[in-house]
Amino acid sequence: MIIDILLFYCEGRGGVEDVTTKISNGLIAKGHRVRIFQSYSPQYEEWGKNLVEFYFFGAGLPWNSSIGDYAANYNKIISKIGKPDVMLVTHEPFCNQLCYLALNEDKKEHTPLISWIHAQVSSYARTPLINYSDIHLAISKGVQQGLSKFINPANIYLVGNPITTKGLTVCPRPSTGLSLLFVGRLENGGKRLDVLFNALAKVNGPWNLKIIGNGPDYNMLNQMAKDLNISDNIEWLGWKTKPWEEVKEASLLLMTSDYEGFALVIAEALSRGIPVISTKTEGPSEIITDGENGWLIDRGNSNQLADLLNKIQEKSIMLPTAEKCIASVKKYDETAVTNKIEKVLLDAYKRNQNRKVIDFLLLDESYTKEIQSIILGVYNQLIERGYRVRLFQPTYSTIFVDTDRIVERYIYGLDLNIHAPIDQYSIMYMKLISRIGNPDAILLLNRHEFNNTENNTLRDIKRKTPVISLIKLMQKTNIFMETNQDLDVIDVVDNMESLFKKIFKRREI
Repeated sequence: MIIDILLFYCEGRGGVEDVTTKISNGLIAKGHRVRIFQSYSPQYEEWGKNLVEFYFFGAGLPWNSSIGDYAANYNKIISKIGKPDVMLVTHEPFCNQLCYLALNEDKKEHTPLISWIHAQVSSYARTPLINYSDIHLAISKGVQQGLSKFINPANIYLVGNPITTKGLTVCPRPSTGLSLLFVGRLENGGKRLDVLFNALAKVNGPWNLKIIGNGPDYNMLNQMAKDLNISDNIEWLGWKTKPWEEVKEASLLLMTSDYEGFALVIAEALSRGIPVISTKTEGPSEIITDGENGWLIDRGNSNQLADLLNKIQEKSIMLPTAEKCIASVKKYDETAVTNKIEKVLLDAYKRNQNRKVIDFLLLDESYTKEIQSIILGVYNQLIERGYRVRLFQPTYSTIFVDTDRIVERYIYGLDLNIHAPIDQYSIMYMKLISRIGNPDAILLLNRHEFNNTENNTLRDIKRKTPVISLIKLMQKTNIFMETNQDLDVIDVVDNMESLFKKIFKRREI
């Protein structure tokens, strides 16, 4: 397969870059062609040298151009090098909309989009835009739970983050004192090194801290260490391409972040036999078991961290063995994670080959909240069952709640007078689908004069495209449009799907 991985922008030094490189190389080793796209060339260009194919869809555009302009530039690139079979959309939720605009809007063929975010869902802006993707990868159970607020859980796949576990040397531990380690970006707002430093100021006995990484808060943190009289115990190494080669011995890795989606560095430390103390955030809480491979502390609690470190100094608490630490992260081996991701991509590609297209055609200008609830309920049920659903409405004035869940939405009556006959709207719809492709079935909703509408609308394509009345299906299951009852549309869609299967089977004979 041709697999495109699209990010918005990574500077070239970070966990997302490392994961992207591991997965792309793993997929290439399994025989796939993998192309990496991001808006602009990374600040640290050495990252790109480790990627086989690397393209920039922001070339020639100013920073923070419109999503549409970025999508158009991506389209120009793939018009020369070929379309992907599947798209892996990572980094930012709005990238899902970008990929949809480039690959699927107004297109007869649909390219499967798979979202792959790398942090807590709550840390992103415009998170509902991930609905533009068909399937979603979760790097942790916390991310999986966060995604389920916007996405049907059946379309979310837990894959983890890849680390190298084979051929590593176990990191030695010092015979006396504590040799402590922090690896990450020096950005105090999220990483909360102030919590770490305040804890270390209360630790008894000999200790040293090695800090590998750089970031915008280096000067502030350096001054904080001096103010707390701990700067003599800290070694600032800056950013390193291969940070673990700088670690000759370590007692513990310390992580005091307020939020972490997975915390790749935690898994990397454990794979080398280094125990971890971390705050209770989403990713670390899944990796660390108290006393088995490290400990979890409350966010912002420097006293709790200091107390724990003092007990380790006094040997009233013993460090977990290197063997237990290593065993705890075997499931995140890069080969195992690559296999999980490949399976999702292959399944998405195969399922897309036989995916049926349903056009949900609305003919009225306005709908009550009860009817909107039915429309959205039916739409969501069909999407969850694997159909591609395109919603058509006559004008923009047709208002919905929760529109973020409607991915493919078309306005087919823009050039018509609002009081134009139904047949004219029908002609505009047929002109539109001649451009974007015919559906396998049409689901029609019109509250008034339905029988007349059925006889006069879509007559030219009804011979080859089944037209199904949503109203009749609802009446069959005793759900009526004008009631104020809590509406459960599952029975309606069950009947609808049964009818679809009969129709599709008959057409295949």
